[in-house]
Amino acid sequence: MIIYKFKKFFVFSLVLLGLMIILPGCGNESGTTVTINMDVEPTSMHREAVIDSNPGVQVIKVTSPSGQAITFSATAQESWIRLSLYGSGDVVDRLAPDSFVISIASRTLDAGFYADTVWVTSDNVVNSPFAIPVTLLVGDSLEFTPTKINFNAITFRGNPESQTLNVTSIGGEGLDFSMTNKESWLLLPDPTGTVPKDVAIGINSIGLTPGYYFDTITIDAPLAVNSPEFIPCSLGVFSWEKKDFERLDKAKLDAVFFIDDMHGWAVGNVSSVPNTEYIIATDDGGENWVEQEFDRVGIIGDVIFLDQNNGYVCGERGTIRKTTNGGDNWITKDTVNSLDLLSISFPNINNGWACGDNGTIINTIDAGETWEIQDGNVVNDLSAVYFISSDSGWIVGNSETILFTSDGGENWVSQNSPISTDFRDIFFIDNAEGWIVGLFGTILHTTNSGSTWDILSSGLDTEYRSISFCVCKQGWIVGNDGTILYSADGITWTEQLSGTNAILQGIYMITNNKGWAVGQDGTILYTEVGGH
Repeated sequence: MIIYKFKKFFVFSLVLLGLMIILPGCGNESGTTVTINMDVEPTSMHREAVIDSNPGVQVIKVTSPSGQAITFSATAQESWIRLSLYGSGDVVDRLAPDSFVISIASRTLDAGFYADTVWVTSDNVVNSPFAIPVTLLVGDSLEFTPTKINFNAITFRGNPESQTLNVTSIGGEGLDFSMTNKESWLLLPDPTGTVPKDVAIGINSIGLTPGYYFDTITIDAPLAVNSPEFIPCSLGVFSWEKKDFERLDKAKLDAVFFIDDMHGWAVGNVSSVPNTEYIIATDDGGENWVEQEFDRVGIIGDVIFLDQNNGYVCGERGTIRKTTNGGDNWITKDTVNSLDLLSISFPNINNGWACGDNGTIINTIDAGETWEIQDGNVVNDLSAVYFISSDSGWIVGNSETILFTSDGGENWVSQNSPISTDFRDIFFIDNAEGWIVGLFGTILHTTNSGSTWDILSSGLDTEYRSISFCVCKQGWIVGNDGTILYSADGITWTEQLSGTNAILQGIYMITNNKGWAVGQDGTILYTEVGGH
């Protein structure tokens, strides 16, 4: 009995102790204050408006992250701030989540900066009232033309002419502005002013290497709602100058030849059907080009002159034409060949060769009066012929064709090519050293008259179409996509900036500084600095 009573007392004591532990917890929980927050998005607002206009509205969202029901109201002091429920009704006692609209009535305001605060309030919310700062800029709007500025500079022509930037505003007057830029080659001689104003933008390209340069003009006006504004500027510096010669029928120039600084000729065809050949000539160093008159049938592929008077062209359907008066008159010569001729070479006034389709090789020994066929033992199209003397010459063509003669074409022998591709042009500076160019960035070089040919790296995978050398082994190559390569030693080749994407078909260097390149779309390029 005593043990039973003791156990009963122990259990009762445990129960009592548990109640004592539990009861304080219950008491504290009943006294806890529930915390309610509200989220307001966005938390600030800035608007800009041109005078006599209103900016767009801003939607404000009010939510309770705890999901508890809250009501809110929104107010502002300034009359230019309008609060509404999407166009109607005051923002009073709204049940979250909900949204309201802030609109700006700036149409009647003068230019200037304005500020106010929209207050969002709610009972029993710890972060009430919630402040939404609102700022407003009412002012003018900058306008300017052009919206971007591009300059081109030719290294041997000095600085290009300045361009005019016209700065205005919607208001028309009274808006002060300033302009800044970073690069020293872009000149802003008068960078401040009041609209409307014409500002001269200049260029100092002296000393810049050929390439593309970029800068940005920043226009800042404190009372302009769209300030700052940015005008992208670019400068292309080129060592090749594009000469004006454009035809409405999209002429293609295939070859060019100059006998001296002043007198030159270029040949090609127009793209209209049927194809029509033409020859253009200049006697003032390329400042003006004129078309020379003759029977226009077929396509002309190449041109060569021996002096200011005596010259030849070759072309479609075995055409050979000769002039003895600088091209004032062209006489067609009988070539006993009806296949297209692509290239012509005269090492002296009497001896000449031309080559073309299906392995065609023809030769004259009487200054082009009569022509005879020579047998090269090939049927591939032959694209270029080059004779260093009346005995030694080379011809190249498709399917890695390289032909050589040491007896004026009485016998033609094939030379081995280290690469399998089509060749487009060949050039020798003496009886031993020469170059071949062709498809896929091919450049071959020999120093033993072609007994062996070495592959040179150009770094490009494009079609090279023409090559020209002057003294000291300085050479140039042209090809697709406006490509121009230069070498100071005939071994290492680097790209020059041509300023065009047109296919360049032909190049002829008069000296190591002066030269010409021609191509599609009537493209004529000229350099006085070797393209550097």
